[in-house]
Amino acid sequence: MIALVVLFASTGSASAGRRRVVVLDFEGDKAEKFHDAVVKVIKKTHTVVATDKWNGEAESMSAEKVNDKNVKKVAKKLKVDGVVEGKVEKRRDEYIIRIKLRSGTTGEVVKPVNTKAENTKLDGDASDSIKDELVAAISELESNRDGSGDDDDEKVAKKKPAKADDDDDKPAKKTGFGRKKDDDDEKVAKKKPAKSDDDDKPAKKKPAKSDDDEKVAKKKPAKSDDDDKPAKKKPAKSDDDDEKVAKKKPAKSDDDDRPAKKKPAKSDDDDEKVAKKDDDDNGGKKKKGKKVASAEDGEVSSGVEVGKKMDSDLALSPGERAIEVVVGASFNARRLSFNADADLGPTAMGSGRPPSYKGLPVTGAFLDLTVFPLAITHSNEGMLKNIGINVMSDKVLIIKSKDAAGKTLDTSMGRYAFGAAFRYPLGKGATAPLVGGKLRYGRQNFTIAGNADVPNVNYTIVDPSVFFKYPVSAKLALNAEVGYMVISNAGAIQRMDQYGDSSVNGLETEVGFDYVFAKQLFARASFRFETIGHQFKGAGAMTTGRDTDADVDVYSARDTYFGGVISVGLTY
Repeated sequence: MIALVVLFASTGSASAGRRRVVVLDFEGDKAEKFHDAVVKVIKKTHTVVATDKWNGEAESMSAEKVNDKNVKKVAKKLKVDGVVEGKVEKRRDEYIIRIKLRSGTTGEVVKPVNTKAENTKLDGDASDSIKDELVAAISELESNRDGSGDDDDEKVAKKKPAKADDDDDKPAKKTGFGRKKDDDDEKVAKKKPAKSDDDDKPAKKKPAKSDDDEKVAKKKPAKSDDDDKPAKKKPAKSDDDDEKVAKKKPAKSDDDDRPAKKKPAKSDDDDEKVAKKDDDDNGGKKKKGKKVASAEDGEVSSGVEVGKKMDSDLALSPGERAIEVVVGASFNARRLSFNADADLGPTAMGSGRPPSYKGLPVTGAFLDLTVFPLAITHSNEGMLKNIGINVMSDKVLIIKSKDAAGKTLDTSMGRYAFGAAFRYPLGKGATAPLVGGKLRYGRQNFTIAGNADVPNVNYTIVDPSVFFKYPVSAKLALNAEVGYMVISNAGAIQRMDQYGDSSVNGLETEVGFDYVFAKQLFARASFRFETIGHQFKGAGAMTTGRDTDADVDVYSARDTYFGGVISVGLTY
C-alpha cells in the first residue's frame, strides 16, 4: 500500500512540472529544420501545442504580431504556459540560433537563449544549451490554467487512456485508480458494455457517475428501448429536449467527457464555441478552419500564408525592403583632356593645343530613391515584389571656374536618372546576398558660362547597370555597382563650330558600404568613378582649325568624374 502511494505521488509530481508550450515558426536560414529539432527536444519533458493551432487562434483574435499583449491574450485562450520564438542566422560555417521564451501569463520574455550549431541536428553544445537553459526555464513557468492543481490532475487522467509513451506508466496508473475492483469476474463484466478502446475510460466513469451496481444497471439498457434510457439521459445531458439536440450536433467523440473538456479550451462564451465548432464541421482541419475564420463575412481567403506579414528585421533587409530613400552630400571633381598632335602651338583662345580642365572636388546635394511597390505589404512572396523603380539626383551646390586670364566664370554641374530596378536575393534570411540590375534614362551636364574654348557638355544617357550587395553581418553590408553609359547626345561639344560629330560612350562604377545604426536607418559611404570617351570624326572646326593647316589635329577627348557620397538611408 505504501509503495502504491509513493508511486502515485511521484507520478503526480512529474505531471505537475509538465507545461503546455507552443514553438512559433522560426525565421532565417534552415529555420524549419531548427524549429523541428527544438520541438523534438521540448517534447521529451513538456507538451507542445501545434503551431498551426496558435496561428489560427491568433489570426481570429487579430493578434498575429508577436508582442507582450498579443502573446498574453492568445496564450490565455489556449491555456498555453510558454511561447518560444527563434531566429537563425548563417555565419560562415556555423548557424547562430537566437531563441526567446515568453511567459504565457504575462507575454513577456523571461529567458533568452543564444547558441551556435555546425548543422541542423542540434548536436553538442547547441543541444546542451537547449536542454539546460530553455527546457529548464520552461519547467519554471507559471501555469496559465485556472486552478492549476485541478488541471494537473485532469491532465494525468487524460494521459492514462490517451497516449502514454511507456508501458510501465499504465499499470501504475490503473492500480492507483482501479484498486477498488479486485474481482476478475467483475472486471470482465465491466469491459463488456464498454464502447471505448482503452480500459481506463470505464474506470474513470465509475466513481464519477455512481456506485458499481447503479452503473451496471445504467449500461445494460443503453442499447434497448426501455423506459430507463430516457430517464437516464434527461438528467445527464440536459433538462429540455432542445438543449439536448444542440449538444448532440457538435459531439464528434466516442466518449461524453471529450466535448466537455473541449468547451473551456475553445472559448469562454457559448456563441464563440458554436461558431468555432461549425468551422470544424466544414473542414475538420486546422488550416481550413483558419481560412474560414478570416472570411466569415463571405470574403474568400487565398491561403493560410497570404497576407501574413514577415518579421520586421527580415522585412527591412536589402532583399525584402519595400522603400529605400538615401539623402546626403556628394563630392565630385572633373578632369577633361584632349588627344591632339604634338606640333600644335601653346594654348590660346581658339588656337593651339585644346585647353584641359582640372577641377577641385565640390559639394553637391544627393538623393536616391528606390521603391518596390508589390513589397509594400511585406507579405507578397512572388517574384514581382522584386521589381521596382529608381530615381537619382546629384546637383552641385556651388562651383566656379576661371579662364586663362584668371576671370571667375559661373559654372554648373549635375546629373539625374530614373528608371526600373530589379533585385534577386541569393538565399533566404536577412543576411542573404543580393544581386540585381537597373535600366535608367538620365542627363548629365557641365557648363561654363562665357568661355567658348572649353566646350560645354550635356549628355543624354541610357545606363544599364548591375549591382551586388553582400551582408557581412546583420548591420554591415558591402555594395558594388558597375554600368555602361550609352550616350546618344553630348551637347555643345558636338556642334560644328566646336569638335563636331563624334561617337561617345562611357563606363561608371561605385563601391561602398552600408552600416545599420537604428531599426530603419543606415549610414552609407561610397566612392564613384565615371569616364566618358569622345572619338571625333574630324568634321568640327576645332578638330582642324587650331593651327594654320587643314589637317585634323584633335582626335579624341576623355571626360572623367570621380568623388563620393556620404549619406543616411531610411528603409521601410
